[in-house]
Amino acid sequence: MQNAVQCACPTVQPLARGFASDVSEFSDLYYIADCLSKKVVSGKRLGALAGAGYDTVAIGDSIQVGDFSMSLAAIGPSTRERLVAILKTKKLDALMEVRNPFDINPGADDEVHLLCTEAMAAEPDVDSVVVGLDPTSPMVRSLKKSAREGFDIDSPESIAQTLPALVASCPKPIVSFIDGGPLFDPMADTLMEQGVCVFRSSERATRALVRYTEARLRAARLRGEAAPGA
Repeated sequence: MQNAVQCACPTVQPLARGFASDVSEFSDLYYIADCLSKKVVSGKRLGALAGAGYDTVAIGDSIQVGDFSMSLAAIGPSTRERLVAILKTKKLDALMEVRNPFDINPGADDEVHLLCTEAMAAEPDVDSVVVGLDPTSPMVRSLKKSAREGFDIDSPESIAQTLPALVASCPKPIVSFIDGGPLFDPMADTLMEQGVCVFRSSERATRALVRYTEARLRAARLRGEAAPGA
């Protein structure tokens, strides 16, 4: 793998050597490094949310990658109240409990995804965020052409249109994932074209972020730089 890294691009050798065990992992690391190069990586505390319980479990199971790891951040009282208020507005508060990773329920629409991601990223004890965009949910505008008029990815209310502004303005890394097949390629393409880091599974998104976070923090230590906020 080291030879592949050296041949692919000498400039990424310090980042990729030892962090990727195969070509797929290297590609994920190369991609996430390109997306997050200008973001502030200050620590290993992860905030995570998705509308499917199996995805939140998968995220929790993916924060340990070999010798590298992240931890699930503690959610402070003010952020917890903010998340509860978002759920309450959509009448989801009786169904879900605020925790990290945060299962926001398949009934969560585009706005809930956006507002909960924003709240999670604003939590002082969160260093980065992984968010599932849940394209198979009937509440999410995830299709290029929906049978419901105005309920597609070109709608101003679609997460495909609203998330890029949050990602661009947030100094912390925000990594998204879109489960599902080719039907949701247009959604992924729309987000990626606007600078959002998109993976096609929760495990790949989380593991790539774990590797990238470790690489950035090690590089900062080698340069003798203190982590932001330290």
